Amino acid sequence: MSWSMFDRLVFILAPNTIFRSPKKKQRHMKYQLATFLIQYGQRGSDVLDVASQLGPRLGTVHLYCRRVTRALRELRSHHLGWLGDE
Repeated sequence: MSWSMFDRLVFILAPNTIFRSPKKKQRHMKYQLATFLIQYGQRGSDVLDVASQLGPRLGTVHLYCRRVTRALRELRSHHLGWLGDE
């Protein structure tokens, strides 16, 4: 993925409230997206491999991937629809 595409994806996903928590400060959304892309972009990399590359704990890798997946799924309602619904 190019840097410009990565930045565009960050721009699209960043407004999602899942990346903001009033209780505990989260890592920047870019870091969470990078974790997701490494995890799933390397043919389902081992979580331990991703954690060793980026530094988060194993459970945190799962958490970041879950957040990004949810944010991507929520985009469906904004960008996808049935043909002929207009």
